[in-house]
Amino acid sequence: MEIPSINVIVSGNSSKKNNNVYVNVSERVRSVDARAEHLARKIGNEDNEIAYKLYCKAFYVLSEDKVWSLYELAQKKGRNPAKYLSWLLSNEIRRAS
Repeated sequence: MEIPSINVIVSGNSSKKNNNVYVNVSERVRSVDARAEHLARKIGNEDNEIAYKLYCKAFYVLSEDKVWSLYELAQKKGRNPAKYLSWLLSNEIRRAS
């Protein structure tokens, strides 16, 4: 009796799970995620997970125009734009809730 290789066993497994992260995620959530990622790159905060979560919440709660106008304000007036943007977004989210 021949022993099948691991590749045959794995590829023949019909119960393979789909590794696509976005299988059950709505289009809005994907859109929010992409916009938050873009904002994090623009502000220079790609590695800060807490800021990224704040950006996601901001895009989910506030209008996209409002978030980008706050980004522009933080770029113009803030000594530390990333910190100032986080402060501005936090205040706007509190007001919207």
